[in-house]
Amino acid sequence: MKQEELSAKIDLLKADILKQQDKMYTFILESRLELQRLNTLTLELETLSKSIAQESNSKSDKNNVSEHLSKILEIKEYQIGSYTLNTKAGILTHDNRIIRLARKEVYLLAVFATNINVLVEREAILETIWKEVSYLKTRSMDVYITKLKKYLKHDPEIHLVNKHKKGYILIIQKEA
Repeated sequence: MKQEELSAKIDLLKADILKQQDKMYTFILESRLELQRLNTLTLELETLSKSIAQESNSKSDKNNVSEHLSKILEIKEYQIGSYTLNTKAGILTHDNRIIRLARKEVYLLAVFATNINVLVEREAILETIWKEVSYLKTRSMDVYITKLKKYLKHDPEIHLVNKHKKGYILIIQKEA
């Protein structure tokens, strides 16, 4: 009889353990789903925050554009070799290929387009576009310049050349 009682208790304990395991698995699954939901909400919040920050920066940048840069941007299109820069739309076209440019890329390319084959000093660019000369702004400018070189590489007659510690020259060997 004791053997049967022990066996029955063991069976009850096993059933309890299985129920507890089911509850734990359910809890774990629900926790994972909740974590995924929180991660999704976090990503949405980050995206929204970035969007708001970019919109705010865009508005303040437009309000803070230097007078010199404003005059350069009044011209809607610049022909740069076989490329066309549309300053209003912020696009660069070449052989039916459209490249959407960042605002600073448009500003830089417009400055170079008005100074073809002429040295544009680093400090002048930084003052005109970034409104200050600092190490971080210089590094930022260098990144944008690298991107512009990549965009312009499809026309072998165009070269954006760095003159060490002086500035840049947009060289067009034969104007279109």
